[in-house]
Amino acid sequence: NVRIIWDVIKILKGKKTQIVLYTYDSILLDYSEENILEDIKQTFEKYKLKVKLTTGKNYGAMALLQ
Repeated sequence: NVRIIWDVIKILKGKKTQIVLYTYDSILLDYSEENILEDIKQTFEKYKLKVKLTTGKNYGAMALLQ
């Protein structure tokens, strides 16, 4: 997991998007650039992990991102 987080931190360097919460199986981001999500998704897939993206104005309003 440390390698994945390190890769994500490198992607976020110089961006407005920030990691808000990290747990053993998920990362919660406060993001401003929607196209950055694809780069982060590819990072998880590089390590052969399943990826499910959700988005919403707040944590309670999260919905699956297609």
